[in-house]
Amino acid sequence: MAKFCTVCGNRLARETSRFCDKCGTPIPFSPSAQRGAYPISPESQQPEYSPANAKPDQKVPFSGKWSKLWIALGCGVIILIIVIIISFSGMHQSATTGSSPFELTPTLSVSDFKSQSRSIPWADLMNNPDHYKGSIVYFRGEILQVLKQEDDTTIVRLSTKRDPSLSYTADDVVYINYNGHDGLSENSIADLWGNFVGSKKYTTISGDEITVPEINSLHMETVTSTT
Repeated sequence: MAKFCTVCGNRLARETSRFCDKCGTPIPFSPSAQRGAYPISPESQQPEYSPANAKPDQKVPFSGKWSKLWIALGCGVIILIIVIIISFSGMHQSATTGSSPFELTPTLSVSDFKSQSRSIPWADLMNNPDHYKGSIVYFRGEILQVLKQEDDTTIVRLSTKRDPSLSYTADDVVYINYNGHDGLSENSIADLWGNFVGSKKYTTISGDEITVPEINSLHMETVTSTT
């Protein structure tokens, strides 16, 4: 906006002129001439926030950029927790279903698991259980004990060691999880095909702790001839 001399009325060449170009009369100083026609609000004079010039009681502004970053980090943590829970759930299930009755139902035919079975020595299963875990094994022996359970399963203790007279002793016993209650009787000779699941520790009536191979039975047959 043009300015004029208050004495002679001369139009000043510049708004920032301090003296009249014609009569030399001093021109009063106007802050608006220096800063522009519009006043600047006190808020716009505030310096931009930075941690260096922050006051002790001044809160750090939560910008949109940091908001998105924290949301992304929170989602990542939630997903990680879900993955960990699922992983541990799967590990727990696989660790606890080895002796479960539901694992006793064979998924192969009798001829299939008979052909895939291995005659692994009792001592090898005891000394290196992790190596043979999951193997389909075969044993012949004398049934020492039959314990029927309430869930339609039976625990069988089978002696697999013979003495020089070919009679079975109470040694080299295997612990069998058998599906059902029928077809087994103590002191009978039986063939066993099953999945080796690891070592089984139990306490006898006398209070002794015994560790033996544990097998989930796939099929058992009584034997009429022991030769």
